[in-house]
Amino acid sequence: MREQSVMLALIRSALWGTTPPENADTAMAETQRQALVPLLFPDSSEAMRYSAHYIRILFAQDELVALMDSANIPMVILKGSAAAIYYPEPFRRTMGDIDFIVPQDRFQEASVLMSENGYQMTHDLDDTGRHRCYRKDGIDFELHHHYSFEGIDVERYVTEGLMHRETVATEGHSVPILPPVENGIVLLAHAASHLRSGLGLRQVIDWMMYVHSVLSDELWENHFKSLASDCGLETLAITMTRMCQMHLGLCCQIDWCNNADEQLASDLLENLLTTGNFGHSLGSDSNIENVTTNIKRYGLFRYLQIAGEHNWKAYHKHRWLKPFCWFYQIFRYARQGFKAGRNGSQLASDLTRADSRYDLLTRLGID
Repeated sequence: MREQSVMLALIRSALWGTTPPENADTAMAETQRQALVPLLFPDSSEAMRYSAHYIRILFAQDELVALMDSANIPMVILKGSAAAIYYPEPFRRTMGDIDFIVPQDRFQEASVLMSENGYQMTHDLDDTGRHRCYRKDGIDFELHHHYSFEGIDVERYVTEGLMHRETVATEGHSVPILPPVENGIVLLAHAASHLRSGLGLRQVIDWMMYVHSVLSDELWENHFKSLASDCGLETLAITMTRMCQMHLGLCCQIDWCNNADEQLASDLLENLLTTGNFGHSLGSDSNIENVTTNIKRYGLFRYLQIAGEHNWKAYHKHRWLKPFCWFYQIFRYARQGFKAGRNGSQLASDLTRADSRYDLLTRLGID
């Protein structure tokens, strides 16, 4: 699509100083879907709002870090500022909430400390037990108990990195982050986790700027490669980096991704442009494609059970309902299907896209 080509050219121009494309404004809608407005349209009023939010995030992090330090609870920021530091102008990286992690044996202590200091809990631990959500002064916080995703186990490296955390300066603020290798593993795992629902260019650019700033041939061969392989993410790292070289202008002098499958790299780009940021480009179709992809991945009954346990609020209060979660999910999908009013050809199209995504995940080693 024309607007997507313009957006890719804008990315190359914003990050590497290439000639900006004509008719840049035609890519605004696509840029908004991909959450890249501050990077690609820095003079727009929308970008100014994002920049103001970025500054608020930094001050909120200062307050949070000081609170944890007061109780001697180690913590590091995940993604967010820990990704923005690799950008030429960190404030042009779109910011959402504040993700951070503490040692697992200090999690409950950190949770109580936050509750006692004006942070209102908005979501308790879900079935994965990954994080607890809080809100204060209009900023959302995710206190992580652990960071791994199903099938993507990075916990050992996050835990070790937390014990050797570093502090970096950005915009006059100090941010505690994981050491460079472990920080890169988190950014890579974050991209991998979103491949199942809709990888966005923001996650890809986070990875690209990390590679440009940190991941030399020497570091890859001597350290990073073995960690990525251990986590099942080596193929994704190589393919995504080659994709960035081919289509997003990454030009750092590295050889470690030269053996990438370039067709797979192009297929990855096509998938992320189709699904958009978190699947937003597909609109209501995204959920249907996700369902069919996950059914192929887990099997029908297992996925119905997993989804039912996640979605059924009554089960969250009454755990004895667990054997019936799969049945609840069937009725939930039936209601959604009637509301969507999808016909046979539309469902066939959904299944075709799901087959394509599942094939992509398999080829990347993340099925």
